Amino acid sequence: HGTEEAELKKLANNNIEFIGRVNQNELNELYSKCKALIFPQYEDYGITPLEANASGRPVIAYGYGGIQSTMIPFNPEKPTPDFTAIFFHQQNIESLIDSIQLFEKLNIDSIFIRKHAEKFDDQIFIRKLRSFVNTEFERFKKNNFR
Repeated sequence: HGTEEAELKKLANNNIEFIGRVNQNELNELYSKCKALIFPQYEDYGITPLEANASGRPVIAYGYGGIQSTMIPFNPEKPTPDFTAIFFHQQNIESLIDSIQLFEKLNIDSIFIRKHAEKFDDQIFIRKLRSFVNTEFERFKKNNFR
């Protein structure tokens, strides 16, 4: 329940449903049933798009901030289903509508999207971090303790 909820409800058509708080199981079900997640804000990282990807769902996102590090954007010059997001670069209605219309024409590879999200799994991250630290520590010892 955000500070703008009442105002947004006034603006919303009858095809918009405000769900409110949901538990993790309900959230997972919402992700699995959606066509795509719309992520129109700037975030430093943004875990929400990765959660949608973990359900095999693509993201239609404002293409700045941390999302550039976690998503594979659709490339119109190389139109393949190997993407996890469609970026728009202006936070306005026209840019968002253009991205949604493009999305509706594309083939989505849910398996590719899900596999990409798995790269950000916390256990994989921990394993990579440990490997990096061990490698660098061994390099440090080799160079400093001869």
